[in-house]
Amino acid sequence: MKKWITQSVGLLMSGFLFGQTENTQEKEQPMKGYEINGLITGKYTGKVYLVKEDGMHGPQTKVDSCEVIDGRFQFKGDSVPEQSVIYFIQSHDEQLAPIFLEGGQINMNMRADYFLGSSTKGTINNNLWRLHQLQTTG
Repeated sequence: MKKWITQSVGLLMSGFLFGQTENTQEKEQPMKGYEINGLITGKYTGKVYLVKEDGMHGPQTKVDSCEVIDGRFQFKGDSVPEQSVIYFIQSHDEQLAPIFLEGGQINMNMRADYFLGSSTKGTINNNLWRLHQLQTTG
C-alpha cells in the first residue's frame, strides 16, 4: 500500500512539474515583434518618428510616426531585422535618440529639449547600451 501511495504521489508531482515547465516555456518565448513605449518630460507637442539610417551618417528614412499625447508615445511592429540594428526616435525639430530595434518591449525616457540623452531599456542590446552610458557618464 505504501509503495502504491508513493508511486501515485510521484506520478502526480511529475505531472505537476511537467505542467509548470510547459507554462514557463510559453512565458519565456521572446516577443516576435517590438513595442517601444516612450516618455518625454518637459513641454513637447506633435509627433515623433521612428527613423532608420542607411549606413553610417547615410540617408535617413522615416519608418513610422506617432502622436505624442501627455508626453507619451508608442510604436509597435510585427517584425524586426534579423540582426539588432540602431534606429532613432526623431523629434519634430530633428533631435535624435538612438535605439536598438529588436524583439521585445523597449522603454525610453527622454527630455523634450535633449533627445540624445535618452535612457533606453528592456531588451538585451538596449540594456547593454544603457549600462555603457551609465559607466561613461559616471
